[in-house]
Amino acid sequence: MGLLDFIMRRQNAYKLRKEYDRLREHTDKIHKIDQRLEILRMLDQIEPSIISLEEHHMSNYEKKKVYGYVIPQLRKVKFMINESKKSAKEKENVFKNFKDEEHDMH
Repeated sequence: MGLLDFIMRRQNAYKLRKEYDRLREHTDKIHKIDQRLEILRMLDQIEPSIISLEEHHMSNYEKKKVYGYVIPQLRKVKFMINESKKSAKEKENVFKNFKDEEHDMH
């Protein structure tokens, strides 16, 4: 079943944990506290499901249900992190342009 999972690109608990940890690290770098807390709450809701996949023996139906919950939530978190990065870059560019205009005036 391992080769079939690989060919069909199915997620396993290890990959989900790795993705979760990576998103958690990116979340820690977000400067806006309200955005960071919102994303951390979402990640905290996902973690017990990942733990159950890692530690408990489940039927394929149960695994499918858990994956069906976890994978879209991780995508949602990734989208929110990317949006916060975009807004931070836009704000930085606006500030930089403002400083350049101010400098040109003097």
